[in-house]
Amino acid sequence: MTRTAAVGAPLRHPAFQRLWLGLSISYLGDQFTVIALLWFVLQLTGSGAAVGLVILCFDLPGAVTGAILGRLLASSL
Repeated sequence: MTRTAAVGAPLRHPAFQRLWLGLSISYLGDQFTVIALLWFVLQLTGSGAAVGLVILCFDLPGAVTGAILGRLLASSL
């Protein structure tokens, strides 16, 4: 099997195509949720600081756990 055939192989499997489609739709829905929530907070409070706090609440868990998990994964290599 050539390298190019191995790279494109998952794209030809119907199960992978369904998984990719489902994950793409889920990600799109997540982005609409974030936009709607930010818009709602802005309309409710009129405060940029409140919108910033919501953004911080969304991003902080990923930043904290990313640093911790990155360190754990680097030490396991």
